[in-house]
Amino acid sequence: MPWFNTCCMSLFYNRMKLPLKLLSLVLGFSAVNALAIPALQLDISGGVYDTVDETTFATSPVFTLRALLRDNQPFNNPYYISAAISPQLAELPIPDIGSFTFAGTTYTGAALHWGTPPSNVPDNQPGDLAPHSVFPTYYFEYAFDFTGAPVMAAYNTATGATANGQVYYRDFTVDITQLLPGYSVHFDLYDERVRRGTYTVDDFAPFSHDASSGTNTRVPDSGSSLILVGLAAALMLGARRMRLA
Repeated sequence: MPWFNTCCMSLFYNRMKLPLKLLSLVLGFSAVNALAIPALQLDISGGVYDTVDETTFATSPVFTLRALLRDNQPFNNPYYISAAISPQLAELPIPDIGSFTFAGTTYTGAALHWGTPPSNVPDNQPGDLAPHSVFPTYYFEYAFDFTGAPVMAAYNTATGATANGQVYYRDFTVDITQLLPGYSVHFDLYDERVRRGTYTVDDFAPFSHDASSGTNTRVPDSGSSLILVGLAAALMLGARRMRLA
């Protein structure tokens, strides 16, 4: 499904509370050339894109998550990555997920927020991200911007196809080695306008351009444990393609 169709459906599904003006923008955007890329995208170094889940999955417990911004977008605005625990978890009890590290900081279940991003918007409000089989759950938000960020040739993270122009990018190291079995971390990307509830399709990465660590399994290894990323489905159904160097 083209990313703009996925994006439109996600917005419409978000409780069908789109203002008429925004709905017109969304429908008009569907006519954009298929070679266009979203304003915001996520990618993973060495990742595999699952065409069924429409998500890029990591193939290693330690990996680089890359946030990309189209070069015609404001680079100095606040942007946010939400890192959410999957599968969805109830608010209580606070879960023992083990831990994972994002950009040098280690997170446990007690350090996470329950609900649906963005964290400043009450749950079940129009400003929420659509559930897309992830929310509500435990998550955190990481704020950053693209000021001074390096640039590279633009490409579509879902297909690997090149696109016109360039993209800014930021890289974040993720380590899920200590995440307990059965859990994964799902990543979404959005900007400050989403937190204000005044967003358009350019203000968040379509759910066809999000990312995940993949589900983990612990297996014995000479008395110790190691993490394997469970990606059998992605390897079978997804198309492996060139990723970050």
